Amino acid sequence: VAEDDGRVIPHDIIIENDHDTQKESTRLQFVAKNLPAVGYSTFYIRQSGSSVAPNKDSFEDGGTTIENEFLSINVDRNEGTLTLFDKRTGRSFSELNRYIDGGDAGDLRAYRAPQRDTIIDIPTNTPLQVLRTSGRTGQALEFLQIYRVPRSLAPDRSRRLPLAAQFVPISITTMIRVIRNIPRVDIEVQVSNNALDHRLRVHFPTGINTDVAFYDGHFEVVQRQVPKFTDPVFDSHGELSSQTHPQRAFVTVLGSDTGLTIANRGIPEVEILRNSAEKIDISLTLLRSTGWLRNDSMANTGSDLETPTAQCLGEHQFSYCLIPHGIDPVPAWHEAWAYQTPLEAAITDFHRGSLPLQDSLVSVDNPYFQISAVKPSLDGQGIIVRGYSISGEEETVNLHTSIPNQGVEIVNLDESPTGYAPVYQGADRYMFVSRPYEIVTLKFTVP
Repeated sequence: VAEDDGRVIPHDIIIENDHDTQKESTRLQFVAKNLPAVGYSTFYIRQSGSSVAPNKDSFEDGGTTIENEFLSINVDRNEGTLTLFDKRTGRSFSELNRYIDGGDAGDLRAYRAPQRDTIIDIPTNTPLQVLRTSGRTGQALEFLQIYRVPRSLAPDRSRRLPLAAQFVPISITTMIRVIRNIPRVDIEVQVSNNALDHRLRVHFPTGINTDVAFYDGHFEVVQRQVPKFTDPVFDSHGELSSQTHPQRAFVTVLGSDTGLTIANRGIPEVEILRNSAEKIDISLTLLRSTGWLRNDSMANTGSDLETPTAQCLGEHQFSYCLIPHGIDPVPAWHEAWAYQTPLEAAITDFHRGSLPLQDSLVSVDNPYFQISAVKPSLDGQGIIVRGYSISGEEETVNLHTSIPNQGVEIVNLDESPTGYAPVYQGADRYMFVSRPYEIVTLKFTVP
C-alpha cells in the first residue's frame, strides 16, 4: 500500500476463511494518516515480489498488554478490568471497563432499582483466557467473560430472584484495540443477553475529583454539576434518585492536570457518580431490559402495556473508546467526533480523472468551531454548511471549501436569508465571526 507520492504505508494482510462457503478472502488493513476534513485521499495497492506479502511483525499469543506510541493498556485476568497508561502525561487509570449488572424494576420511561437488588460485577470464568494479536497497524486483546445473573425479578418486582433459585449466563466478548498513531483505545463489545428485568452498565473510575462533567449535546458541550456522594434514596413510589443524562458523542471528566473522555457510537445514556473517596466514576449504560410501560406514564389507560421485545434478549454489539488527555479537552473532543464516522474505502481501477488525488469539501482553522452538517439546501439551489461554536468568546473562523459556487450567504436554521455574508479572502477561503456558542449556517449557491 502506498500514498500518492509513492511512499509505502505499514499494512497488514489478513487471510480470512468463510467456514460456510469454504472460500478464502484477503483483507488489507492500513492506517490512513492526515486525511483532509470532510474529504478523501488516494492510496495505491501494488503487487510485491511475492503473491502475498507476509507480515513478519505479526503474532498471536496470550499476553495481556498492548501499546502504541501514546498509550499502553493491560487487562487483569481475574476481573477483566483494564489499566490504561498515558505515555504523554505519565498518568494511569485503573479498574476501567468493569461490567456491572443490576436489577431493573422500571419501565420504558425510566429506570427503577428493585428494593432488594443483587449486583453482579465479577465473571465466573476466571482466570480469563486472553488472546493478544499484533501487526504493523496495531495491537488487540480479546477475551470472553461469563456472568451468572438472576433470570428475572420476583413476581412482585421488588427483588431479583436468588442466584441459587434461578440464574442464566450472560456472555460478554470484549475486543480492545490500539491503532498506530491514534491516541485512543477502541473497544468493541458483544453481549449475549439471556436475562430479563436488568440493567447492564460498564464503569470507568477516573480517580479525578471535580464538581462538573462535560457532555456532548446538540450544538453544544453541556456542563453539568456532579452530585455529592450519598447513600441511595428511594421516594414514596420506590424510585431511586438517578443522575443519568443523555450524551451524543462523548462525556468528559477533567481534573487539575489530566482528563478522561469516553466516546461512543449510539450509546446515549451515561451517569457520573461520585464514590465514597470523592472521586468520579463514569457509568455507561449498555443495556436496559424491561417488559412494560407503566400505566402512570400513559394517559387514560387502566393497565400496564406489555413490551416483551424491550427485554432485549439475544445478541447486541456496542462500540466505544477511551481517550485520556491533558487539561485541554478540545483535542480529545475532536477525536471523539471523528470516532462517530468510520472511514469508508472505495476501490477503483487505475485511470485518469478530473479530481485531485487529495481534497477537502470544507474545513475550518478554528478548533472551537465544529462543522455539524454539509447537505443540499432545501430549495435545491445550493449546499448548506452548518457549524457551531463551543467557545464562550467570539471566535474568528476561516473556512476553506472546494464547493464550486456563485456566492455564499449566512442564513438561519430554516435557511431563510439573514442579509449577512462571510468575507471572501480569496483562494476559496471565507472569514466570519461566531458569537459565543452560536450556530452558523452558510448557504453556497451552486451553478
